Amino acid sequence: MGYTPNTLIVAIVLAIPLFTKLSLTTFVSINCGSSEPFTDPQTNITWAQDDAYIEHGQSFNVSLGLGTFSTLRAFHTLKKNCYEIEVQKGEKVLTRASFFYGNYDNKFSPPMFDLIFDGNYWGTVITSISDHVDYEAIYVAKGNYTNVCVSQSNPNHIPFISSIEVRGLDPQMYNHLHQNHSLILLSRRAFGANQTVRYPDDVYDRIWIAKNSDQEFIYSIQSEALDINISTVEDQPPKSAIQNAFTLPNTTFGIQYNISSLLQSTSDTNNNYSNYYYYNNNNVPLYINTYFSEVMENATTGTRSIQIYRGNNNNNNNNNNGPFSSSSRPIIPPFGSVEEVHINMSISLDSSMNSLYFHASPGSTLPPLINAAEVYRIEPLAQGTDSRDVEGLRQLRLAFKTLSEWKGDPCLPFPYAWEWIQCTADPKPRVKALNLSSYDLHGILPDMRSMDALEIIDLHNNTIEGPIPEFLGFLPLLRVLNLSYNSFNGYIPNSLNNTDIDIDITHLPELQNVSITTTSDSPTRMSFELHILLLIIAKQVLISLWMNFQ
Repeated sequence: MGYTPNTLIVAIVLAIPLFTKLSLTTFVSINCGSSEPFTDPQTNITWAQDDAYIEHGQSFNVSLGLGTFSTLRAFHTLKKNCYEIEVQKGEKVLTRASFFYGNYDNKFSPPMFDLIFDGNYWGTVITSISDHVDYEAIYVAKGNYTNVCVSQSNPNHIPFISSIEVRGLDPQMYNHLHQNHSLILLSRRAFGANQTVRYPDDVYDRIWIAKNSDQEFIYSIQSEALDINISTVEDQPPKSAIQNAFTLPNTTFGIQYNISSLLQSTSDTNNNYSNYYYYNNNNVPLYINTYFSEVMENATTGTRSIQIYRGNNNNNNNNNNGPFSSSSRPIIPPFGSVEEVHINMSISLDSSMNSLYFHASPGSTLPPLINAAEVYRIEPLAQGTDSRDVEGLRQLRLAFKTLSEWKGDPCLPFPYAWEWIQCTADPKPRVKALNLSSYDLHGILPDMRSMDALEIIDLHNNTIEGPIPEFLGFLPLLRVLNLSYNSFNGYIPNSLNNTDIDIDITHLPELQNVSITTTSDSPTRMSFELHILLLIIAKQVLISLWMNFQ
């Protein structure tokens, strides 16, 4: 899907029944650092302790925090520390990660670190002593697991995490998004609401922040509808997020929604969302949903009709782009139901055209209103490390327990590859080196023949047992193989009779027919066939000596 700068697409979502059955799949809530389950009395959500999802890190109590913010897990060792959560392949999920520092370490030094999901850079987390910050992403899971990771990006800034939530969404929701892109939440507002809306009102547990007006003349109004039908709305906003709206006393001006402020904020403590982001490209593609529902049951005193403008002035006569429409029927909010308007637009931070204005259409006698809105940044999803290498590394992690704490995408994002591998710089990286010297590996080397981009394998100074696998000699790009100081037994496989591979098999006391292997620069390398020949000669000499002795 292409998103061009300074363009905007508006899709008015028609009231067509899209859902016949609500089917929630994944609904996972992890209380990081906790040693026991916790049930939130307000939402009735049960939070699990995190030991089933991660095997390292240190748990801390947070005296300033309540509920899920009373504990956290901090990470002092690995470059990338990942929680692995089971989902369904192809499932559209909403993933939320939350952070509350609360001076848990008594250092009065809130850290800054990177947040990652499934090999994708998610954002840079900027924490504070007293406020929590949430990150939220919507995407289609490419495998049977999704990973949420934190990584140290600055010395002495220890990454941590307070909670993780993963919610399965209806596959038809947010359907204007290509499955190879993700939505990174910038803002989700319930205009005029008096409190935040979330589960159980929103069955998908989206958090709708109550937004009071900060603009002159704009005021909140409550719907007169006893019930609001949301069953025909594509993205299914909760009724309680639609029951109120922003409106104006007259039709002279419009309601302004400043989009660029959402991008420029580093930590919006009023909304509890952090939107810190490095803009290498001024053209930022956005995905915006707006929701409209009439609040007056009997509008015989007038008609309400709304048009959306993009511009830099609240007077609709001075907005450069005019109303967003071609056949552009105005938005006429329905009473007792909802009309959703979807907007794709790209903005530049240095542009003055970064606000949306909701104006009364010409001829409308009632002022504009808006009930709720969501704003997301559109990001491409990483292709991920090549599946052949992922499978080979999975076999290694299964064979050697000390490697099980490495999770998430092995190579991505740069520079957060696992400590013991080296990767190519391709969009779909390959693993070119295994550097597992002195990793306390004990067991039998598994089948890794799928890792056919390997150039270097260094396994020395472990206690790996069993025969040296034949497949090692068939890896087409392998040029360095160090198996020394291990417990391999049996014979050297014929496949390793390859002078193009620099093999070190010294200090393998259990191995039979061992040769002292030098580097590929040495002309004195002994082949496996030479060993066999020497054995045959030695056998014949012994037989001759025995017969002569007789």
